[in-house]
Amino acid sequence: MDLYVILFVLSTLWVGPFWFAMLLQPETAKTKQLLDGPWFFIGPIAIWFLVMGLNPQGLADFMNSGSHPDGFLAGLAEGMGTKAGITALWAHVVAGDIAVTRWIWQDSLKRQGRPWATRIAVFFGVMMMPLGLALHLLLRSGKPRG
Repeated sequence: MDLYVILFVLSTLWVGPFWFAMLLQPETAKTKQLLDGPWFFIGPIAIWFLVMGLNPQGLADFMNSGSHPDGFLAGLAEGMGTKAGITALWAHVVAGDIAVTRWIWQDSLKRQGRPWATRIAVFFGVMMMPLGLALHLLLRSGKPRG
């Protein structure tokens, strides 16, 4: 199996336990302990750095994408069109998704939100983060406590 495929899958699998804990047991002490530190996003971030270390030219190409003859977006598309590019992008996206989802979860707990609204927002927080965030902001209730 290709190293970039393995890293792509690992970045996805890394966030799974954290996401399932927020989704299925949002109020337990174990979930709160699990999400207390930075471990929920360390895996994808480490994978991003690993991919950049394996392919430093990709980072240089990204920095120079503004000087691509067909324009900035064409330069980005060219870089993202590689195995290293899509793997790094995916690790970056997964790290951002789980970070925002953790915020959604924490905000729901502070507001003592409705469990169904929390679960919907947390579900979409990882699956389609902008939708999860929008749903949370629309469905959240109460003022923050503590």
